[in-house]
Amino acid sequence: MIAAFRKAATACDQTVEQLLLDFMREYVKQRQQAEHSAWLRRQAQGALSSKNIGDLIQVEEAEAAVSSAGASLYSWRADLRRCWRCGLPICIGGDANARS
Repeated sequence: MIAAFRKAATACDQTVEQLLLDFMREYVKQRQQAEHSAWLRRQAQGALSSKNIGDLIQVEEAEAAVSSAGASLYSWRADLRRCWRCGLPICIGGDANARS
């Protein structure tokens, strides 16, 4: 097996160490992507569960709370509609696109 790995590294014009580092980087990247996907699914399921049991507040109530706290309403709403880790759009209930 080690001989085959050396042969593969040579075929790629890399040292065994370089090829191994490439494999390790790719493995870590795939694990991080898988973990993020699982996290995002859990977040979405939690939001759906909250919506189904009626554990949400109206957008107007949330906007009033944020405004009274002195935060920028525009940036708060923009951040709320994007995943903080990957930047993908997410919906927290209701028709988010209608209010954009």
